[in-house]
Formats: sequence, structure tokens, C-alpha cells
Amino acid sequence: MKTKHLTYLLAALMLLTSVVMHAVSDVEQRKARHFALAAMQAAMEGDPASSHELYKRAHALDPDNKSVAYSLALGNFSMLDDTDSAAVAANFNLMREYVDAYPADYNEGEYYAYLCSLVGDMPEAIRVSKRVARLYPNRTELLPTIAGYFMQQEQLDSALSYYSRYEESEGTSPELIIRKSLVYLMKRDTVSALDEAGAFIRKYPEAANGYLIKASLLEHLGYRDSTLLYLERAAATEPDNGMVKVTLAQHYQQMGDSAKYEQNIYEALLSDDLELDQKLDILGDFVAPLIQKKDTKRGDKLFATLRDRYPHEPKIQEFAAQYSYAKGLYDDAAEQIGIAIDMDPENDRYRVMQLNYLLVANQDSKAVAAFESTPENIASDASFMYLGAIAYASDGRLDDALKLAHRMIAKMHAGVEPGDTLTEANVAPLPPKDRRILSDIYSLIGDTYYKRKDMPRASLAYDNALTAQPDNAEALNNYAYYLAESNGDLDRAEKMSAKAIELKPDFPTYLDTYAWILFRKGDYKEALKYQESVMEKVEEGEESAEYFEHLGDILFMNAQPARAVEMWEKALPLDPDNALLKRKIKHKTYFYE
Repeated sequence: MKTKHLTYLLAALMLLTSVVMHAVSDVEQRKARHFALAAMQAAMEGDPASSHELYKRAHALDPDNKSVAYSLALGNFSMLDDTDSAAVAANFNLMREYVDAYPADYNEGEYYAYLCSLVGDMPEAIRVSKRVARLYPNRTELLPTIAGYFMQQEQLDSALSYYSRYEESEGTSPELIIRKSLVYLMKRDTVSALDEAGAFIRKYPEAANGYLIKASLLEHLGYRDSTLLYLERAAATEPDNGMVKVTLAQHYQQMGDSAKYEQNIYEALLSDDLELDQKLDILGDFVAPLIQKKDTKRGDKLFATLRDRYPHEPKIQEFAAQYSYAKGLYDDAAEQIGIAIDMDPENDRYRVMQLNYLLVANQDSKAVAAFESTPENIASDASFMYLGAIAYASDGRLDDALKLAHRMIAKMHAGVEPGDTLTEANVAPLPPKDRRILSDIYSLIGDTYYKRKDMPRASLAYDNALTAQPDNAEALNNYAYYLAESNGDLDRAEKMSAKAIELKPDFPTYLDTYAWILFRKGDYKEALKYQESVMEKVEEGEESAEYFEHLGDILFMNAQPARAVEMWEKALPLDPDNALLKRKIKHKTYFYE
């Protein structure tokens, strides 16, 4: 059972001394008392590992001390594997013995019941929590929890009983009405579910919540006209309620009324009762489909409204950057996130975004400048250093790229020299994330040496990249292309390229590599099929000279010279200094390099 499920609570470790300590009757009990006290002290000092070890020693000396056993079990849970069912059961037994011996311990009884519910032992959760509720009749906050346990057991009448007891004691609330209505829906008693919402409306006619709850129930039951009626009543009751506007907007969207959908989103963005993060989420949901349709004018208008309302918020600038990036405006994205950095210079994430955007925008020298001006505490992060190495390589500063990449290897994997051959034993101790980063670093080194025509070092770097992460699609693709271009092992290149496509089947660059390998192997017909799929999948404006030139070469070998020249002519404006390409166009023929 991992710590994500069970928190090693200090309060659970700090049991009352009068409960924890047995009467000291012999030497072992005195030692156990000493270790238990020391365990409590370690817990108070924020050292759960030491506390746990001390509880283990106390339990070994005095195994009948139920409170020590309980604390030991809590510590054990933070170290157990979910699949070790026997160990999990043993620790629950230790805790059960304590809560049954000391049923009046409210905190530990409630927490034990909660843990039981997490592992699906609802009968035990119900047994213990009901007992605690009986002993503490004034602690009414337990009643909805018990009702929830009964719901998971589908003991719906019992669940309603506990919700009703809570309502009698504490009064009604929107949350309670929702829970009770859900129970009635599970019982297929739709009349009672609607009556719950109706009763709340009659009691609080000026509150929008009741109308929203009833609208939600009616929508669930398929009564759309009635749903809209209650949503409009909610809006009339609280005209400035932003969440009501959002709910209305969602309803109009489902009805296909885009004008009213947009109007209610607009009014929600102007409301005062929604937080900025909520508004950004709402706006993000609104613009996402518009970006896919490449029609963002309506989204631009709404974003301008929000931007005018919060002119000095870095989160607005962050959204502006992400919005521009999604629209393909990479230069603008880099500029916007730069403004966010000026507003919030300590935000590490903004620095990473800026470097990414500058690289995508091919602003390589600015990317280098951004990396070099970043504070050391951020720039020393392995992921950020990797982006810096890409910036150096893209800017033609290959020595700096290699130097930074070698620094990263030394930092991540002490004792491994850049020229060493990696083995599985070298990388096995690394966590998956670090293996991935290490693989990317070696892939970058391979790319850099390939640019320098240093083929032996390029091969070693690519091999190391694939040792660290065998399914690194980029390393597989780049290594395969390098082999094809350098007249290397084409059979191996084809296998690596095929694996890269399997990992990313719709990525044009990888399909282009595979087509080019087939071309090099003389399989022109199959090469044409893959190269044409490249042109189908590449986004408009993202075509490269290489894609067109490769297609031209493949078409020529498929006895389509006119189409080949047409493709070469499309490639030339994208690579005007390509002398070989000019010769192909001039002589209308393919030239072997």
C-alpha cells in the first residue's frame, strides 16, 4: 500500500501517553517504553523513518502493547506494496486489535474505518464507524461518512437513514440534497429525488443552488425543456452568479445554440465570484474546438475581455502564450511567455516554456541567450540543461552543445565517461524518467557528431541512447536516417525506423525516414506509398524541402519524371542554396550523390 493512499499521520503516531504505555513491570517493557517515547519524539521532529524504526524495536520488545502495534502498522503501510495482501492483512489486524481495545479513541477509530474503506472492506468500515458514532453522538460529521459507506455497499435505505439523521441535526445544504437525490436515483425513485430539490427550493427560493440541482436532475432524466426552465430561474435569482452562467452555457452548447453559449461564457468571464483559474479553464474549454477548426476570432474576442480585466496577472500571459502556441504563432508565444517571466521571474515553468517556444520558433540564438541568462538553480535542472544543449546545437555551437551534454551525463551518472559504452547494468539503477533523459542526451550527442561527420562517435552515442531507452522513437529514427545517409546497415535501419513508426505512426518525419530507407534499398513502389503518406499527414505550412525532394526522387524512380520535377521545384524555395536540387531541376533527372 503506497503512501499516495495512506498518509503517515503525525497525529496517528502521537497517541496519548496514558494509552501507549503499559505498566512497567520488567526490563523489556521499560526498554519498549523508552523506544516508544523516542519514536514519538522523532515523529514530532518530522522524521517518520526513524520513528518507524523505533516503533519496530518497541514492538519487538513488547508485542502485546496494542498502541505501539497500531503505530507500527501505520508506518508499515507507507512501505508496503499493494500486491502484498498477506502483509496488508497483518497490519490491518494490528490496527483492529487497537481500535477494538480502545473503542473510545475517536481519531484512530475513524481513521481505521477510512483505511478499511480504501481497500474495499466496507462492512468493517461500517462496524467501527457506527460504534464511534454511538460513543460520540454529538460528532455528527461522521453521519454522512457512514451513509457513504452504506451507499458503496448499496444498502440504500441505511444510507438515507444516516443522511436524514444528519439533516435533522445540522439542517439541509445543497451538498446533502445532492447526496440524498443520488441515493433516490440509485433506488430508481425519481419522484423522491426531484422532491428533495423541490423542498430545498421552497425553503430557499432566493438561492440559485436549488434550481441548479433540480435542473441537473431533470437533465439526467432527459427533460431538456424543463432543465432550461430551472436554469433560467437560477439565473433570474442570482443574475451575477458565474457558475450559473457556466451551467447555462454548457446547456446551450448541448442544444447547439452557439450565440447563447458564447454570451453566457462572456458573462461568466466578467463575473466576480469565479476565480481566475476557473475562468481560464472555462476559456480554455471554449477555444479548444475553435483552434482545431482554425477559426479563433470568437476565442480572441473572449480572451481580450479577460485580458483587459486582469492586465497584470502572469497567468493571463501564460494563457496568452499557450493560446498563441496552439494557433501556431510560435514567435508570439515566446514573446508572451517572456512577459510572464518579467512578471514572475521565479517561476521555473515559465523558463522551460520560453525555451521550448523559442526552439520551436527557430529563434536559436535567442534560445541560447535565454538559457545562459537563466538563474543557476533552474539552469542546473537536467531537463532544462537538455533544452539548452538543443539550443546550442541548433545555433551551430556544437562544442558548447557537446560540453553541456557531457556535463549532464556526469551529473546523472557519475563514473560514466562520454566515450564509454553503456550497458544495461549501467542504467538499471536509474529511475525511468532519468533513463529517458539520459537516452535523449545521448541521442542529441549522436545528432551533433553526425553533423560533424564523426560517424564512429555518432554510432556509439546512438547505441548508448537505445541502451538507456530502447523505445526512444527519436533516437531510433535519427539513427536509422544516419545509417541510410551514410550507406550503413540498411536492414538494421529499416527495423529501427519501423519501430519508430510503430511508436508514433502519424509522425511525418518518421514516415519520411522509412520511405527514404526503402528508396535506398531499391524498393521504389513501397517507398512512394510511405512518402505520399508523409505529404498527407504533414500540416499545411510545415512542409520541408527534404519532404518534397525525397518525393521527387522517389517519383523519378517510379517512372514519373514530370511529377518528380514538380516536387523538386516545390522544394527549391525552401532550400534555395541546394546545388544538387538545382541540377535535378535543370536537367530534369535524378543524380546519384
